[in-house]
Amino acid sequence: MASLKAPFDGIVATVYLDPGNLANSLTPALKLIDRNTLHVDLKLSENDVARVALDQPVKLTINSLNGWQTEGKVATWPRRPRPPTAW
Repeated sequence: MASLKAPFDGIVATVYLDPGNLANSLTPALKLIDRNTLHVDLKLSENDVARVALDQPVKLTINSLNGWQTEGKVATWPRRPRPPTAW
């Protein structure tokens, strides 16, 4: 039996191999997400946009990961809002 060890702590996002399948060097066994370098793009309502500022602390909760939480800050913020996109 073989084992895999990642060079960092992370979250297994996708498993590409089933137990008993043969592995090879061209096919990844899994997709691992590094939790220390998350980048999140958000769409906000007009009311929420007025309350966001550069370097503001944020708390992120990901429900699909059993409520996993992390903290960060607003790293980029446009100087003026983008015009609405036509549908």
